[in-house]
Amino acid sequence: MKRALPNIRGIQTNELIDKYSNKSLVANHKEIINERKQDHYWAVDVPNMVDSGIYTLETMLEKEWVYYDEKGNLTTRTKPPQKT
Repeated sequence: MKRALPNIRGIQTNELIDKYSNKSLVANHKEIINERKQDHYWAVDVPNMVDSGIYTLETMLEKEWVYYDEKGNLTTRTKPPQKT
């Protein structure tokens, strides 16, 4: 049996969000998706990598995964350094 689904590779589709005002998907939706990926990376992946014990303190400081706060405590970042 052969699938009868259309081939949509290479075709860009814009979803109509509000049919009354004819607003479609935001023009910079790729930037929004990349920003969401960055937020997920810093909120979930970075704390997991810091807690894993695989990386040295120098590496974590170099990649800005951890930092020393005002009191001198070592703190894990949960947001990108550019946003703090």
